[in-house]
Amino acid sequence: MSSIFLSTADSELLLSLEALLGTAGFQTYSFTNSDEVLLSLKPETPHCIITQAKSTKVETTKLVQKFRTYMPSAPVIVIATNRELSHAMEALKAGAHDYIERPIIDRALIESVQKAMSSLPV
Repeated sequence: MSSIFLSTADSELLLSLEALLGTAGFQTYSFTNSDEVLLSLKPETPHCIITQAKSTKVETTKLVQKFRTYMPSAPVIVIATNRELSHAMEALKAGAHDYIERPIIDRALIESVQKAMSSLPV
């Protein structure tokens, strides 16, 4: 079963993602911050990471770069409420696989996860 690490301090978003991805057949591991994700790398390595964007482009870029440094094979999907195009562009330049704005369209998120995982080495 494919595992997905979810990282957000937004408990409502976390519960929603757990339910959606669980129904789609993914094993999820939930974290309220990125440091918890990094501490969990030894027992479990994710096939994908879904994280909430930070409030600034710089913070989001650093977050994506941190995940890509410690888990280079795990695609990172960023979820954001920020509709600023430059925020999305910076996240993608930093190595994010996708940038999805809220409100989340369930099918779009599942398709993004499936596409991200299909690019993983076998």
